[in-house]
Amino acid sequence: MLTSAHYVIKNIVLLKNWQLLTENVDLLYQRSGIEPLGNTSGKMNFSWLRNNFKPEHLKQIDSVVTCGLDSDRLGFLAFYKKRNPKGKIIAMNLAQLNYLGNDDILEAGICKNFT
Repeated sequence: MLTSAHYVIKNIVLLKNWQLLTENVDLLYQRSGIEPLGNTSGKMNFSWLRNNFKPEHLKQIDSVVTCGLDSDRLGFLAFYKKRNPKGKIIAMNLAQLNYLGNDDILEAGICKNFT
């Protein structure tokens, strides 16, 4: 179901001129009017990311924001942190996550507005 959270993320991405990566296969971001980066057939194409994101590109990314991501199933966050140890992961989730390091950020409060 397309929710206000999809539109909020779309608006943030457009306002900040950011790129959206998603593991969601429901195509709801596309329905909100934004095309995720590296998306093929409704899935994030991790092979595409590995082939197109060079270490020097990842070093230019200050932070990666996750929303409701319970684990790093595809390994993108580990891939990012390995190539950019100073980069931060900002997780919007209700609980502490195993992919967060000591310098990363958990923002639980914002999630309560979208449940």
